[in-house]
Parts: sequence; structure tokens; C-alpha cells
Amino acid sequence: DDGATRFDAHVKTSRFWLKTVTPTDMGNIRTHFEMDMLTADGDERISNSSHSRIRHAYLAWDYDDNSSLLLGQTWSTFMSTAVLPEAADFIGPTSGVIFNRQTQARWSHKLDNGDKIHLALENPSTGTIDGGGGISGNNFDDNSVPDFVARYDGSVGNFSYNVAALARQIAYDTGTADEDKFGAAFSLSGKYVFGNGDDLKMQINHGNLGRYIALQAFRDAAVEADGDLDLLDVTGGFIAYRHLWSPKLRSTFSYAMSSADNSNDVADTNTEEVSNYSANLFYSPTKKLSFGVEFMKAERELENGDDGDLKRVQFTGKYVF
Repeated sequence: DDGATRFDAHVKTSRFWLKTVTPTDMGNIRTHFEMDMLTADGDERISNSSHSRIRHAYLAWDYDDNSSLLLGQTWSTFMSTAVLPEAADFIGPTSGVIFNRQTQARWSHKLDNGDKIHLALENPSTGTIDGGGGISGNNFDDNSVPDFVARYDGSVGNFSYNVAALARQIAYDTGTADEDKFGAAFSLSGKYVFGNGDDLKMQINHGNLGRYIALQAFRDAAVEADGDLDLLDVTGGFIAYRHLWSPKLRSTFSYAMSSADNSNDVADTNTEEVSNYSANLFYSPTKKLSFGVEFMKAERELENGDDGDLKRVQFTGKYVF
């Protein structure tokens, strides 16, 4: 935290998408292609150019009334989009939320009671930190099997929930040394809608989460002096309450945090804990037009106890076609 104040404005979060639904004698075939410009490159000197990037690109085959097969890139099956709170920030409860898009093959099935189950094989990736072995980063990724995800979506009255499990290979290969282990993680998400329209959203996560939580604030494992992998356990989550002040005015208050159980031999500059809280106010003069303002404070603590914080006031305007 250098105490500096900065101003920035952009339209990079604007999204453009194309969807199709094609009826066939074997069920509907759906496609979805979506892009935005939220990249770190570009310039702000003259033209304010930014490169586009793919968000979603998949096809889904609804081969019967209750089942579908999806192939392509979209939100990880381990992630629950239903509990993402409204925020002026791009994500909101960044420090504790599961947030990931990647290529996958997903099978979904709707049960007789309306609940759903999802099974998926997803693109793997490993990130390591130095635990005495001198190896860190993502350049030595050597995964040979996909990440496996299972999720159950259910509801009881006004409460809807998702239970998800993740099994993944964590591996590295430098050309002279290699190792792999299997890790696991779990996520529980829920949303409760009150009688007045307010809602409470929450999520708790634990396990070898790595890149799946807090925008990869933590890695998957530490490479020890003997080349062995010490898998890192991460625990985190968030809670968010949305209050409707009027039919056109609403606020969300949220808190998120995650903490890693790092190896004893990792460098003192590795992240041990991240957190953030926020409060916002949104106004919608019409259903699809919204203006919002939000205050956020975020904190990060390193393994050696050093910490810093960020305070941000953010304004946004959005129209949904």
C-alpha cells in the first residue's frame, strides 16, 4: 500500500454475444459465443484500444427433455453463477469466490423433483510455489488427466443450493525432475430469498483449490527440496446480503476471504490470506438499465505477516439487450 490515489475509466467489460437454438429430430442444439475486452494490454494515450477475448464458446445438445451434453468453453461446473452478488466491481466477492472459465465436456440431467446433477471433465492446469526445490510458477505444468467435477443443484422452499466436488491432478515436469499428486476440493453455495424480495447469498470452499478461488491468489502446491509436492489447502468463502429499498433502488453488502495453509518452507512473500468487503447502491430507471456506485476495501497478508490494503470507489452503468 503506497498510499497513492489513481483514477481509471474504461468500457472493457462490455460484452457481445451470439446465441443460436436449432431444433432437430434428435433434440435442440444450442450454441453460445461471447466476447469482451477485459485484457491487460492496450493503451490509454490516444485511441484507448483494447484487444477482444473469448469468454464463452460452446455447443450444447439437449438430446432429451431432461438431459444435455455440453462441449466447449464456459463457466467451470465447479462454479455456482447463481450466487454471484450484484456488484460494480467485475466480480465482487473476489477474495472468496470460485471463479473460473475453461474448456470442458459436461453432462447435465434434470431429476424428477426438478433438481439437477452435472458431471464434467475440464481442462487442467497446475501452479506451484517454491518450497525449497527452486521451482515455482505455471511454466512446468504437466497435467496428463482432466479435472473431474460433480455438482448437485437443489432447492428447499425459498432456499436454493449447489454442492460441488472437484478431483484434480497436480503435476510438474522441468525436464530433469517431475512429480504428481491428486488433490480434491469441495464447495457449498446457497441463496435464500426473503418474503420482501431481499436475498442472502453465501459460499464456503475448502481443499486444493489453487486457481479456482480468488483469481489464483494461491497456487496448488509447494515443490520441496527433494522435489516432492506439498499440496496447499485453502479455505474461503463469502456472504452477501441484498436489500431492496424500492422497486428501482437496491444495495448489496458483502464480505469475502480466503486463507492458505502454506508449507513451512515457502518464501515469506507468498500470500497467506486475502479478504475484501463492499457496499453498493444500484438504481434502475427501467428494467434493463442500471447505474451503480460501490465502495470496496481489500486486504492481503503475506506469509511473513506483511500486509497491505486497497480502497476503491467504483461507478458503473449497464444496459442489457
